[in-house]
Amino acid sequence: MIDLSKPSNEWLAVEIKLCRAVLGLSQQQLALLTSMSVQSIKRLEKKGANARYKTVLKLRKVFTELGVHVQFDEHGVITTKLDDALVVAINNGELKQYLPLAMENIIAMQEEWFQ
Repeated sequence: MIDLSKPSNEWLAVEIKLCRAVLGLSQQQLALLTSMSVQSIKRLEKKGANARYKTVLKLRKVFTELGVHVQFDEHGVITTKLDDALVVAINNGELKQYLPLAMENIIAMQEEWFQ
């Protein structure tokens, strides 16, 4: 059984890097979308990062809005689900067009989400 609450684990870093890789998202872009600093994103991607619950929710909200959902089970199995629109964009070679539009929507909603 995995323990996602231990500060010494790397599960959050794995989740962030996995989602960024699927989307081709840079640390700078993720920082912009979450209203966090690039340094904060870098720190969260390192072993032993101690993120607040609110920060984890913020990251997951952004990834969900971009179309990526990650789940961990008690055995450490990682399941990644992509929204249909993201799958279509990837299949059609249109990820570079999909991402800016999705990012614009998130930026427009930031004030409401991250108050």
